[in-house]
Amino acid sequence: MDIRRIVLALLSVLAISSSSQLLPALDLTLLESPEPGCAADFAALRGGLDTGQIWAQTMVDASVKSPVGLFSQTAIQFGDFDECLSLPRDSPVSSQFCLVNVSPAGNSSQLLWSLTRWGICVPASCSNPGLQSSLQTYMDKREARVSVEVLPAACTTKETASSSLTVADGVFIAMMVTAVVVVIAATVHDLTTRLDYDRVSPPSSISQCLSARQGWYSLLRADQPVLGVDLSALYGLHCFAFFFVVMGHRFGSHFMLMHVTNYRSVEKMFVDSWFSIWADHVDLFVDIFFFMSAFLVSILYYAQLHKRYVSPLKVYFYRLCRLVPTYAVVVFFYATLLRQLGNGPIWNMFMDVEQGACRQNWWANLLFINTYVNTDNMCLLQSWYISCDFQLFVVATLLVFLLQRQKRLGLFVIAVVFVASTLAAFFGTYLYDRAPTLLFFKDFWTNPRHHDLFTSVYSQGHYRGTSYVMGLLAGCYAYEHRNHPINKRWTWTLQLTGFICCLVVYWSGSLFHDRSEAHSRLLDALYAATFHSLFGLGLALLIVACTVGHTNWLTQMFSWEGFIPLSKLSYCVYLVHNIPQFLWVASSRTPAYLNILELVSWTIADLVVSLGISVILCLVIETPVRYLVKYLVSGSLSTTIPLTVQAQEKYDTQDTCDLEKR
Repeated sequence: MDIRRIVLALLSVLAISSSSQLLPALDLTLLESPEPGCAADFAALRGGLDTGQIWAQTMVDASVKSPVGLFSQTAIQFGDFDECLSLPRDSPVSSQFCLVNVSPAGNSSQLLWSLTRWGICVPASCSNPGLQSSLQTYMDKREARVSVEVLPAACTTKETASSSLTVADGVFIAMMVTAVVVVIAATVHDLTTRLDYDRVSPPSSISQCLSARQGWYSLLRADQPVLGVDLSALYGLHCFAFFFVVMGHRFGSHFMLMHVTNYRSVEKMFVDSWFSIWADHVDLFVDIFFFMSAFLVSILYYAQLHKRYVSPLKVYFYRLCRLVPTYAVVVFFYATLLRQLGNGPIWNMFMDVEQGACRQNWWANLLFINTYVNTDNMCLLQSWYISCDFQLFVVATLLVFLLQRQKRLGLFVIAVVFVASTLAAFFGTYLYDRAPTLLFFKDFWTNPRHHDLFTSVYSQGHYRGTSYVMGLLAGCYAYEHRNHPINKRWTWTLQLTGFICCLVVYWSGSLFHDRSEAHSRLLDALYAATFHSLFGLGLALLIVACTVGHTNWLTQMFSWEGFIPLSKLSYCVYLVHNIPQFLWVASSRTPAYLNILELVSWTIADLVVSLGISVILCLVIETPVRYLVKYLVSGSLSTTIPLTVQAQEKYDTQDTCDLEKR
């Protein structure tokens, strides 16, 4: 036996004897396969090592020998993916790179580590079940109390690392190329025929509807006040909240794919008395979007109904025309071309989940019911908000309609909806002994589609009703008091009170995050039933003061012109911001060390890439379709359409639809 095998054997013995929680070193040459072809290739590997063959040494060198960082919860031992798949084609053995799941067997509550994945380079002739059997036998012989699993998509060969385009991929590419060509042609025609364009006039022909110039100036243009209610402060507030949502998703993308080396230290921050008050309630940033969506719906639709009858069905139609085209493009992209954009040790495992979900459940997304149907296989995980918001939008439109027609009855129905949503949160928490807030720990991030609190509470529309109702009432109040602006003193008072209210609710999440401590089921239920409402109350005070109050430096800061295009691109950014995050993490060859500086840097990079993609989607899909539908339905855009308020300014029709979807 050569020195290499002696060293590996000694490491294996030491790993067992020094601590029962450590794992034995892995020697590929000692694996015994039940499959004849695989066994023959392992024999060839042993012979190649004995004779010093480079291909055999490469396979061993690319494999993890012994895991490191188990106690710090380093979940992936990567090995060298590219080295493994770089074997010459004339090598006696073809290689494949496999990420093998190794987890403690039996009761692991007292162990310092949980699931880890080992990257190993083995013969391509070994099937996943056969390899799993070989590794389990190896571990059992060394008395390692572990369970080994080789998932169906855990192994990658040179062929599967670079798959060819499918027919569906070709259809997607052809569709997007066609859309780009049409928009370019329309833009050229627009530029050559409207030399005196004033940058504000609505399009008056089909070619102008499809022109990228029309969409570009729409992005840059600030919306006029809605009959005295200045909504420009919402631009900045929305951009502020959106940054933290993207940062939260960047954080989660690393944990979904078990990509972090220092998970244990990161987890401790969520129960640390100082850091936890800033990190434990980041879910409340989503409440800002729900609130603003309801606030805008109530103001814009309420204003229209005070002028003339506008059918709720017409409102729904225009809403769908704005949401669905871009949404469908992104879903189609996930179901087709996304898989072609990278490779890596965890790429196929990730793509099997994300692409498979969109191929099977795309229809649930486009019907906005994916938060209630097949939630364990949801396409576009972040799309829960889009569906939830649309469901609440449908209800809110009817409530505003009723409120304008029969005010007392409308207020009574709104109160019933508010109480029903509050009781749903209370009993949903109390009866099932759930945590009152979403806990951002490993058991959630590693598989959110199967996490009970996420699928049964967090993403459900009936649990989100209180935030939406608060925004609805705040919007109606702001519209009815538009002619009686709040004075300077009360503006500052409301803004300060609203900010303190939001901050206290945000900080309070840290009181419920450490589930190792004893907790009261009743107290948890009461908190779950009230914190959305209290946070919404703070937002109501703050936003009402900014929209119908005295203009101070805070309102001016939120109304900065630079926020306008960022806010108007928010819908597209929300749809695509996970793409650069997943591409980066799923194609990684090494784990990441997570800290605040790195997290902020990655988030800024995510936003830059997402904004670039969003500009293209907005100019090629979203804006042309929206303008075209309005033109075809109305005959021209000089007539008033739902959720559009006539401005008393330079042009007749003011497009405020860009503010609808947050």
